[in-house]
Formats: sequence, C-alpha cells, structure tokens
Amino acid sequence: MPVSRRFFIASPPLLAMSAVGESVRLPKPVRCAVLGTVGHNSLLYDVLPRVEGLAITAVAEASPARLDRARKSPHHARASFYSDWRQMLRREELDMVMVGNDNGARAEALLACAARGLHCFAEKPVALNLEDLDRVNEAFSDHGGKPRLGCMLKMRTEPWALAIRDMVRSGALGQVIHVDSQKSYKYANQDDWKKSRASFGGTIQWIGIDMVDLMMWVTGQRFTPAGAHQAQIGMDAELGSMENTAAALFRMEGGGTATVRLDYLRSPKAPTHGDDRLRVAGTKGIAEWSDATGLRLQTAASAPAEIKDLPSEKSVALEFLKSTFLGAAPFVSQQEIIAATRATLEAAALARRS
Repeated sequence: MPVSRRFFIASPPLLAMSAVGESVRLPKPVRCAVLGTVGHNSLLYDVLPRVEGLAITAVAEASPARLDRARKSPHHARASFYSDWRQMLRREELDMVMVGNDNGARAEALLACAARGLHCFAEKPVALNLEDLDRVNEAFSDHGGKPRLGCMLKMRTEPWALAIRDMVRSGALGQVIHVDSQKSYKYANQDDWKKSRASFGGTIQWIGIDMVDLMMWVTGQRFTPAGAHQAQIGMDAELGSMENTAAALFRMEGGGTATVRLDYLRSPKAPTHGDDRLRVAGTKGIAEWSDATGLRLQTAASAPAEIKDLPSEKSVALEFLKSTFLGAAPFVSQQEIIAATRATLEAAALARRS
C-alpha cells in the first residue's frame, strides 16, 4: 500500500486525535491532590494551564526534602501540604488524585483512594504483584459508578507511535508477526527509592511496561510472556538492587514474537537520558523508530524511506481528564492498563526464576 502524506494527516483515526496544545474546560471545578512526588507528575503539570476548572489543592509526600521542594513549586501555590497521605485523604475534599509515590506503595494508595470514590491518575505500574493488581482492577472501572483509573503510559502519545499504529490498522504492514523494542537509560544519579527491591520492584516492571503497553497497543494484540532474564552486574554503588540488564520474550496473540530489551548502561555523557527504539515487522512491510533515524518505513512496493509527516503528540493526562469528566472514550483504557501490568509482572516472575 503506498503511504502518502495524506495517509498520515487525513485518515479518520488521526482526525480524532487531540494535539498537545488542546485546551479543555471541565464542567465543574475538580480538586486534585498529589500523592507522592517521585512519579512522572509533570505529565499533569504540563497541561494545567490549559485545563479550566482543575486545581491542585493538596500534596502529600513522606520525604521531608521532597516535601520542601513541593512547597516551592508554583503548581502547588493553592495547596495544603501533608507528610502522611492517609491524613490528607481524611481531611481534604477531593475529586481526583495523582498517585506518584514509589512503586511498592502504589497499590495501597490506589485502593484507599478508590474506597473514597476518588478518580486516580497513577504512575506505572499500578501494582507489584498479581494479587494487588486484581484488587486494583476490581476497585476501579471505565464504566458505571466506580472511580476511573488512568495511568502514565506515555509512549503511545508520541507522534511516531501514533503513526506506526495507524500503519498497522490500515494494513500497510500486512499481518504483524514480529516486534522488537529497546529502552536504554543513563545509570547515574538514580533516586534512592529505585535502589530497593521493596519500593522499586524491578526494571522490567518500571520501564519494561512502557514498551509492553506500546507494543500491544500498536499491534492490537495481547502478549503472553514466554521467557525473561534480568541481572545487576558491576554497578552496586550506583544502582543498588536495580537490574541494569533485562530482556523478555513474548508470544503475540496472533502467533508472532515480541521482545523488549532494557538496560541502565547509557553513558552519563550521552546527549539524551534515554535511547528508545521500536521495530514492527509484518508480512508486507516494516516500520522502525529510533531517535537517531526517526521513523522509517519499508514495504515490498517501496524503498526504505523516512516518514516526516506525523500526527500531533497527545497528552495522556489530558486524555484522562477528558474521559473522566467529559465522557470521552479512554485513550488508555483500564483493561489495557491491567493487561500491560499483568504481562510485565508475569515476565518479571519468569526473570526471577531464571
């Protein structure tokens, strides 16, 4: 199938996508608390100026140093501050909570928020074991009277990711049967909470979930872990118990194979913090992304070429607000959050056994 500029900017799925610059007016004031400040909370802060009716009214952070930094943030100018998030939930009148605490404490916080009927926009993963994951899944819902669950799975918002998904859905790649992905991060200056197994969980759960979610979303297929390995070699002082090398193999729903390679080995001198890569191969074509090459497409009918006309970036935080308070369809559904988390937890369990 020829791939033209019109294909990327005028196809129906892309016309419905909102640009990052979109502004939203909520139907009534929404009081949002911040529960923990170690997550990717900037995803919500970045859209605050463009969301009419949303206010950060309370912040809870157990670390005195991080709480002091939170007090100085202009995003928290109207907020009350707490060192105990449980006390915050008891005292404050809230509508939603951004949950950005450490990985090990997240499920407990989510369940406490759900018990109070509070919608949650949460860091990933939403749980570190399958039992807690099932409880979180039961406590929230995209439909009915339960609160909504959103997750900071940002990679699917990238323009190149949106474009690859549209290629797959259009049939330009044929039947997708092989996917490879990579996340390589700098190892220096990691936060202390990441160096403990209890508060971090593991590298597969922390950064692997981003790629697992992206690969499942792009291909429209569920993944079942088929093998995994992880290790921490030679960097005890820098990383503690964090694995600096990990990989997982998945069986795709359609019978194909998918892999994710993860490491904390990128040089502190590298120009960017991370080196993300994705290769999606089908029976009619291959799409590949990396920071170095951009998005490239090769098909049986065309020579390899860079695709420069891409859809606008989306905001996962803005999409959560739209689905929760304006009735829009979820951009990241709860079913997808649970599926990506389950796949990574099962892969991490295989890695521990290996």
